[in-house]
Amino acid sequence: MCFFIVTFFITTICINDVHLMMNKVYNSSEYYFNTSKLHENVLNEENHTQQTLTSNMTLKELCKLFEIPEQNCTCDEENSEMKMLCSFHKSDKITKFSCDYLLSSVIGFSNIISSTLALIGNTFVILISFVHRKEFSRFNQLVLDLAISDFVFALVQLIISVPETLTCHWVYGLFLCKTLRTALAASANIAVGFIVLIAIERYTNAVHSFKSIVKSSTCKMIKYLNIFFGILSAFPPLIVLQLGKFNTCSEEWSNKSSIVYTWILFLFYFLFPIILLVVLYTSTVLWLKNKFCKSSILNDAKKNLRLEKNKKILAMLVAIVVMFAILVLPNRLVWIINDTYGLERFKNKNTIRLLRIISEVFYGFHAAVNPIIYLIFDAKFRKRVMGLLTSNGCVLFSNKTTVDQSNHQTITSQF
Repeated sequence: MCFFIVTFFITTICINDVHLMMNKVYNSSEYYFNTSKLHENVLNEENHTQQTLTSNMTLKELCKLFEIPEQNCTCDEENSEMKMLCSFHKSDKITKFSCDYLLSSVIGFSNIISSTLALIGNTFVILISFVHRKEFSRFNQLVLDLAISDFVFALVQLIISVPETLTCHWVYGLFLCKTLRTALAASANIAVGFIVLIAIERYTNAVHSFKSIVKSSTCKMIKYLNIFFGILSAFPPLIVLQLGKFNTCSEEWSNKSSIVYTWILFLFYFLFPIILLVVLYTSTVLWLKNKFCKSSILNDAKKNLRLEKNKKILAMLVAIVVMFAILVLPNRLVWIINDTYGLERFKNKNTIRLLRIISEVFYGFHAAVNPIIYLIFDAKFRKRVMGLLTSNGCVLFSNKTTVDQSNHQTITSQF
């Protein structure tokens, strides 16, 4: 419990420091943040406003302004009359930064909520795993690895989201632009790998007579490979992330490269894992159903009890997969739409706002949902969480539970 309290206070202090820093940034930039002064400048400088409006006119609007007939309003090479006007229309205009403060605030506050829930929930999973480390099975270790990945994702997302509630600008500098964004992407991809490894472990444990066909050393190597490829998958953004002219942390690369990278992420860190998970869990359910229904060793009472426990475990794991798909899919689809079509091409700003909110708000909760699923489906996990909450001081558990020998023979709750 002490660990949780210390973590909570450190996080609170960090959030407070960032808010203080943001207030300084917010108050120091008259051009971007002082809206009342900006409004006053616009009212007092009518000529400048008119010039800006003219520079943003379409070609047809310019022709109408200069009384040029509509049939002559083209930029063909033969149309010498329009040469100067077309040159002006195609010339580089002043680019202004447009910030949707409402969108930024909604996403920022939502991600703070999801990050806080994820930090609390995954802290409980980590603490419970630490207290009962002597009972660890391979399944326990994979669940712990998944919780650590989600914890890192939530912590990084919280650090990024606090300033988003106040401004669209990046306040941390180029180094943290690259570091934080890369850590966020890598931890999310690593978590996907652990979800797949949990499904493989459950399948092999059930179908192959509850005996693992993968050695411990091989399992460790696979885990390290998952971490390695998860980090490797985040290297392209690490290279192309830059601070824009309006102090934004954004990826600067060619459109083709962006499309290729987006599709690779979609295929290898969403579509293929989802297909594999569906196949593994469907095979496991069918095998268990046939196996236990045909078993002549167990009496009906024991058979029903074991089947019920297996159903709960599989229901919990399937719920994790379903929620992962629901929360992550909108984010991946919006990426694809943005790279292939371009969100800015939507004329309705509310459509863009809605797509971004669904994409980023849903995605932020994918690291928080697993501990909630554990609480709903796993009675043992609920009991141990209550043990943590009711323990005095730093004494987490006075009575350590012993290893249930039947855990090595049946699929039971591993928490």
